[in-house]
Amino acid sequence: MPNSRASVVCVAMQKGGVGKSTTAINLAGALAVTGSDVLFVDLDPQGNASETLGFREEYMSESQGIYDALVGSSDGDPAIDDLVVEHDEMDVIPAHRQMVMARQDITDPTRFRSWLQNQKESWDYVVVDTPPSLGPVTDSAVLAGDELVPVAQARSSSKRSITLLLDQLDELEDHFGKVPEVSAVVCNAIRPDSESEEMVSWLDDLGVPVVGIRTRVALQRAESAGVSTFVHAETSGMESEYRRLAEAVTGGCRDV
Repeated sequence: MPNSRASVVCVAMQKGGVGKSTTAINLAGALAVTGSDVLFVDLDPQGNASETLGFREEYMSESQGIYDALVGSSDGDPAIDDLVVEHDEMDVIPAHRQMVMARQDITDPTRFRSWLQNQKESWDYVVVDTPPSLGPVTDSAVLAGDELVPVAQARSSSKRSITLLLDQLDELEDHFGKVPEVSAVVCNAIRPDSESEEMVSWLDDLGVPVVGIRTRVALQRAESAGVSTFVHAETSGMESEYRRLAEAVTGGCRDV
């Protein structure tokens, strides 16, 4: 693999329904289409990304899952290869139904970082889809990350959520030292109205690339097919924006 260690990218937001999982899937697709080896990790207890990618059975299984890597297991830590399943575009560690207990069972939010670092690396990028709320699971993902991609909707109500997420990043830095860099922010559901314009302007003030995604039916159809927009038969028109996001993550889009 080109990198000595996989770069871990967390896609996060403090509220649901903003297109976080869609962003994570299409970021992973954008990285994969450039030839990078990508691992997608679903840490959202709801498992929406896992179901979208076709892994509902794995979510419902009785075997060890990603919960055991976050919390620990009396049977020992799972090997990463035992959790990975294959997808046409990327490798995937699906969410697991036991994840609903992780919020109360995690005692050390740095455990997931240690687990990832102790695994044999086979990927260039690890894209982590986090829960739609702050808490121990999101903290575990963020502390394992090298880069963070906050996701917002193009509505003023997202300002508070972005602010809370960035405040939590500061709190984690105060307590644990290492936190990921915010490499870009995604603004979803952009419409030709003043509220969208105002939200994009507000995000611009954060000083990182803002990737604007317009609502497209083709994106929803790609999700229904269990793939990113990059391999779906129907183009969405948003491929160039997700490529910009991938470039921001890989360091090629710092001034856009």
